[in-house]
Amino acid sequence: MKNLLLVIMSLMLALTFFTACGGNASSGGSDVDLLKYIPEDASGYMSIDVNGLSKLDIFNEIEKDFKPSEKFKDYNDFVAKTGIDPKKDLKGAVVGFFSENFANKDDMNFIMVAGLKYDKEKLLKIAKEEGGKFKEETYDGVTIYNVEEKGKITSVVFADAGHIIVASTSVVKKAIDLFKGKGKSVLDNDKQKSYLKMLNSNSIFSIVFNIPEKLRVKKNVGMGNLDFTKAESFLGSAWRSGSGYEIDLKLLSKNKEGNDAIMALLNMGKMMGASQPDYKELIDAIKITSDENMLNITMSISDAFILKMKDKAKSMMGGALNK
Repeated sequence: MKNLLLVIMSLMLALTFFTACGGNASSGGSDVDLLKYIPEDASGYMSIDVNGLSKLDIFNEIEKDFKPSEKFKDYNDFVAKTGIDPKKDLKGAVVGFFSENFANKDDMNFIMVAGLKYDKEKLLKIAKEEGGKFKEETYDGVTIYNVEEKGKITSVVFADAGHIIVASTSVVKKAIDLFKGKGKSVLDNDKQKSYLKMLNSNSIFSIVFNIPEKLRVKKNVGMGNLDFTKAESFLGSAWRSGSGYEIDLKLLSKNKEGNDAIMALLNMGKMMGASQPDYKELIDAIKITSDENMLNITMSISDAFILKMKDKAKSMMGGALNK
């Protein structure tokens, strides 16, 4: 079961990775509907519109490059054994985080809700073949599969025919309640809803991170002070635009002096980065503004630049291997 969970999670990451290669996509929004299954007290969450990603031309490369684990020979083998065809069956995914301690991954509770068509019996069969050991419990008529590793338990729930939940045990029952129409989600929180309105409606990837109290500090970084004492949340979204991508990042902080200081420091970094010819296109496309409510960073990344960086990375890796 543990390996199977890793396969499902790596699948989501793989789908996100393939968008970095470029392609043409029709417009489509982040899978906001899945957020109704993220409990209201989430400290942060991100959304991936897999259905939108699948419209990218380059998505077809998944068939030749996709290999989530040694158990599967190739893409078609994965489809045959799991009953999941990523190009057709995966619709979207949201991940919620529930911890003040974001610096310690072992202390972070989480939930992932995936919208997909799947065959429960096939997935359980693979889990058992891999030697997966899990304990079952029932909550409000729903079976929870608990997997323990290094003293930490992760729960899996086949919520309905179109959704799978993977979550920390402290969170999973809240999600089940939401599937049954009980409890409150982040969409019931007025402040969280106001953040969603600030994200681009055509986003294929978006994130909301509510900055915990312990991170609201002044920090000296050598070239100056970064003042996060009034920072409230970080918002980010990315969407397809023409032959590239647009990215929008916002730090919500009612601190004009602090926002201006961070902007000045970032602009200094831009000037230094502009001296590197390979990155000049990206650096020139970064725009930084600030006011009394937020620091805002926007940028455009073309497919051509992404492909150039991809080729450069391959060349560097190849050179290192040949030494």
